Amino acid sequence: MLKLAGVFDWETITAADYGLELEAARALMATAAAERASEAAAAGELNAQLLDLRKKMRLGVSLAKKKWSADATSLGVLRGLRTNSNARLGTLQQALRWEKAWLKLDAAWVPVAGNTYGAFCLLRAACQAAVETDATEETGDAQASGELAVAVRRLYDLSVAWFGEALIRFPADTALGMMLRAEVPTRKSPRPQQAVVTGEYQAEGARIVLTFEARGGRAFTIARRGPGEKEFTVLSKKQPAKTFADVTAEKGENVYVVTPYNSRGKGPVSEEVRVVKG
Repeated sequence: MLKLAGVFDWETITAADYGLELEAARALMATAAAERASEAAAAGELNAQLLDLRKKMRLGVSLAKKKWSADATSLGVLRGLRTNSNARLGTLQQALRWEKAWLKLDAAWVPVAGNTYGAFCLLRAACQAAVETDATEETGDAQASGELAVAVRRLYDLSVAWFGEALIRFPADTALGMMLRAEVPTRKSPRPQQAVVTGEYQAEGARIVLTFEARGGRAFTIARRGPGEKEFTVLSKKQPAKTFADVTAEKGENVYVVTPYNSRGKGPVSEEVRVVKG
């Protein structure tokens, strides 16, 4: 459009205004990419906090049942407590139940050094707040994605309409017509193909490292189903990197899937990859 400014001045929008809209869309894309990177870092920190909460809860409940094994009243308080959830909301619900039971038993009791009632309450509250913040940010992400989608769609529609008219004005046997047809892509890129994923457990660092590749993939969402879990939990959303290190996985068999994305949309979910953390 800029090359033909002055030769073909389109009535719908000027080349300068089109350029301004293009820069605005690019700014939205850059902001979205930065936010995704920030969210990925926050998600990793939250997963680490939840892992710490699960460990302290499970240890506390286990030791409490041993300590008060001969006390029928205390055992009644402990009866029904579950610590088997690896999902965010399930973990928070179970941690709150344990927190209330601990208070009834003896808030001054310390299962192990550092795992005090007060410290556990603060950790659970921090995890609860982080989960709620993450949910709020997801709503904001949806709104931002909507704005970006509208901007990109408008630019696409303008480009298609301008190009169609330009092809009529400048036939293929003219210099400008040949330039148009050579420089402007007319084929739509396909959606990404299914990702090929490999994973390995690295004892040094106690982490599971995933590597993945998908033809046409520009961003990737990674999800995990941990030991005993029925549903997948998203660990990273639409990250550009083709590797992911999971430092929050529980011991046992962890199952991963990767979904690729590009400008055309979402590709098929990868086959499940199972990695055992020792």
